[in-house]
Amino acid sequence: MPTPLQKTLTSFLPNWIESFAQSVKSEAPTEDQNAAKAKDIEVIEYRLAADGDTITGGADDDHLSGTDDDEFLIGLGGDDTLQGGAGDDDLDGGEGDDFLVGGTSTGAGSGEDTLRGGAGEDTLMAGLEGGLLQGGADDDLLLGLAGDDRMEGGYGDDVLRGAAGEDELFGNSGHDELLGDDGNDYLSGHTGDDTLVGGRGRDSLRGGQGNDSLRGNAGNDIIDGHEGDDTLLGDRGHDTLSGGAGDDYLHGGESSDLLLGGAGDDSMVGGVGSDTLYGGEGNDRIEVNTHSWSSRNTGSFVDGGSGNDSISGAIGDDTLLGGDGDDTIRGGSGADSIDGGSGDDRLFGSRGYGDSEGILITGGSGNDTIFGDGTIHGGTGDDSIDGGYRQDTIYGGEGSDYIRGEGDDDLIFGGDGDDALRGNGGDDTLYADSGSDTLIGGADDDHLYAGDGSSLLTGGEDADTFYFGSNEGVSRITDFEVELDALMVSDGGDYVQLSASDLTQEGDHVVYYGQSDPTVASSAPSIMFIENVTIQELLDNDVILS
Repeated sequence: MPTPLQKTLTSFLPNWIESFAQSVKSEAPTEDQNAAKAKDIEVIEYRLAADGDTITGGADDDHLSGTDDDEFLIGLGGDDTLQGGAGDDDLDGGEGDDFLVGGTSTGAGSGEDTLRGGAGEDTLMAGLEGGLLQGGADDDLLLGLAGDDRMEGGYGDDVLRGAAGEDELFGNSGHDELLGDDGNDYLSGHTGDDTLVGGRGRDSLRGGQGNDSLRGNAGNDIIDGHEGDDTLLGDRGHDTLSGGAGDDYLHGGESSDLLLGGAGDDSMVGGVGSDTLYGGEGNDRIEVNTHSWSSRNTGSFVDGGSGNDSISGAIGDDTLLGGDGDDTIRGGSGADSIDGGSGDDRLFGSRGYGDSEGILITGGSGNDTIFGDGTIHGGTGDDSIDGGYRQDTIYGGEGSDYIRGEGDDDLIFGGDGDDALRGNGGDDTLYADSGSDTLIGGADDDHLYAGDGSSLLTGGEDADTFYFGSNEGVSRITDFEVELDALMVSDGGDYVQLSASDLTQEGDHVVYYGQSDPTVASSAPSIMFIENVTIQELLDNDVILS
């Protein structure tokens, strides 16, 4: 604690009244009276001259001004005005609504000052070289200038503005407003529902407890909502946004950003640029880009994490991962890679019905519903897959799947399980596998391959070709047309020409009895039924090709 001032004060202007201890003295030195008898005293001003001086005001509204030296000014009670001047000053407003300036009334003056507002609604303005500003109790206004300032709002709903310099702003308790302005600033809201704006520069923002609003503005910012239901806006620059705990809203803004939703049901928008988004825990809603006019978006990466997430791509070539949970993913208009992960997912190769080509969709584990063009893997589980209207390659994977190819030339593999494959329009190629599979070619010239297990093959309209290899189990062709369709039979190697001795007529059906391994006499039988034809019709029309 500096040594208290112990000397007579001198008036600088006529008719000013100076107070010291418990008496007041007028300009005339012979007139002296008790302080209690003084009338109409509103402002008492003190000015110091020597380095290291300390002056303390009274209970009234004081005006204390320092010089170019290092002073310690204490306002005590009343609505005081304290001006430090040049030098490293220490200003304490005390009780009342005080105005503290580290430099002059215009903020000029060098030196690193310490300003404490104390109780009351105070206004604190730093000097040019920065310093420490502490608002104290009640609702305070703290203003920085060109220096590197540290501002602490204290109790109450405070407003802190950093201006130029690399500032540190701490709201503490209350619903505070923090603006970093120019420079690379650090802003922390602490408790309460706070508003933080980084301004220009590479800023770091932390919301703390409460439902906070954080905006980075220009520069590559780091924004952390922490606890509460927060709103995070990256704005311009390559920003990193972390929602933390709570149901947060994150928007990356311009440029390529990193968004981390954290725990809670979050809503996330990447904005313009190639963004990376992780939903984290909770049922999240994630959208890569809402601005279709952005030609700069070359593709974003999204990982929904755990929970039942809703994810939407944009115009770029996006990678969209659902993670755990029952997710809904829409790929947008680019050549996207979509993976539902575990859970019963709904996957779309575009924002609407599968109208985009060049995409890769993987259902993962679970009973998935998939729409889209391109290459599709159902994964494990009982999946429903619709390939859309362009050319598709579809793999059902494990499980009992339903697969439909729609209107182009599709290549469809059923995989393990009891699958139903339908080519519909186009020259489709359908492969059965193990299990009881049903293959329907549909319109146009289709190719249907029997698999191990019980395969039911229906070519549909136009000229279809049926392939029967050395498969275990029984296959059946339901609609063979001797004047249109063709049959190709393999003996385990090449496709061979069959004779009448290789076939058996059983009522309206022709039966071919083979073996799954023709080189082993005890191998499992391989049987094919051709319904509603005769052996002679097959031989006369040369429908069995080699």
